[in-house]
Amino acid sequence: MTTSSASSVNKDLPIHRLSDTAVERLAVRVEALNRADTHTARQAVRQAAFTALQQRGFPSRKDEDWQYTPLDAVLRLQFSQHAAKTVDGAVLQQVAPPFCAARLVFIDGVFQPQLSDDLPAGVSVAPIREVDEAQLEAWQQTVGVERDPFDLLSLALLDQGITLKVDRIVETPVVLLHWATGADELISVRHRVEIASGTQLTLVEQHESMQDVSVLLNNCVIEAEVADGAHYRHLKLQRDSQQGFHMAHHFVRQQRRSDFASFYAALGGAVSRHFTHTFLLGEQANMDVNSAGLATGEQVMDTRTHTDHASAHCTSRQVHKLVVDDSARGVFDGMIHVAPGAQKTDGLMDNKNLLLGPKAKVDAKPRLEIYADDVKCSHGSATGQLDPHQLFYARARGIDKDIARLLITTAFLTEPMEGLANAAMRAWLQQALTDKLQG
Repeated sequence: MTTSSASSVNKDLPIHRLSDTAVERLAVRVEALNRADTHTARQAVRQAAFTALQQRGFPSRKDEDWQYTPLDAVLRLQFSQHAAKTVDGAVLQQVAPPFCAARLVFIDGVFQPQLSDDLPAGVSVAPIREVDEAQLEAWQQTVGVERDPFDLLSLALLDQGITLKVDRIVETPVVLLHWATGADELISVRHRVEIASGTQLTLVEQHESMQDVSVLLNNCVIEAEVADGAHYRHLKLQRDSQQGFHMAHHFVRQQRRSDFASFYAALGGAVSRHFTHTFLLGEQANMDVNSAGLATGEQVMDTRTHTDHASAHCTSRQVHKLVVDDSARGVFDGMIHVAPGAQKTDGLMDNKNLLLGPKAKVDAKPRLEIYADDVKCSHGSATGQLDPHQLFYARARGIDKDIARLLITTAFLTEPMEGLANAAMRAWLQQALTDKLQG
């Protein structure tokens, strides 16, 4: 593999001052992967993605999409790899969800079959390295400087991750547990989920880390193909290290009459950025994408969505909430795009934010782009502090002030998960939010 010089960076984009040196360090890992892999199509994908990343560069805060997401610390990482640490199964059991599920375990991004469960009937798993030539070609043809740099990074380091294929209705949830030990300063995982026509899958994505983990970058991408009439449920609990960086993309392509519902709980990471891209490609597709985030200390918590209504008669619903305390910062950026011809689109996006500290900040930008004339779309955003009337009401009934704050904040945060049909899943996520509020 050959890499071009840093002078090839696209200077028309606002590039971070540390981008060139970070890309040079990443080149070492990309070259090592390609030397160890004789598959020419995978090599071509990595080369194309890395070339695009060089040309695009990592953004500075002068880039409007990145003005609230600082990358200084992550771009200073050496991206070094060390010997993997041993993880006791009993430790992993401490973070196991309290409901029946089949769990697949990833330690520092590497799949661990010996720590994983058998999958339910109807679900098969294969390494992401074994995707077919058509998918590799599709990746290679679609890389470009217009793609997110961390999505490009995922393809440039294509090696770890799995493909899940579903060929029937599956009642048992599948949990992807990602556990970070700190042995690797850069964890890069890419998963594909293929849900066949008329089938169903519930996928639980869980990110945890050891208590003493230092600064690292956890870069995770999931691509989901949801066929005609299929149902895809996705839950994500992000509790990465408070010193870590969590960058994630969730691409969902929906066909006719498919249904997709997602809930994201953001708790960890010094800086986290989760981006859900939903493409409603077939008529009468439906999606519900919700999130709740709790940022404390000096955390930066960034939640983004892009909903592309490409076909007629589709519905989308979104509720996103952030609670921000201390000197933390919350970010919400959402776009509903309605393509020409996507008539009878029904789209709703709502964002509400609660500031608990005098130095807490939230930046919200919900947007609509509509190119069809027979649609029903709306969006809204509101940011404020605790309602003094609610506090007074609670105090008047003998409730301690701190407990009253906890009750009001918990009720605010848990609203987006009320649509979860599984009571055990809902209780698990509520408990995770409550634990951090009380911590």
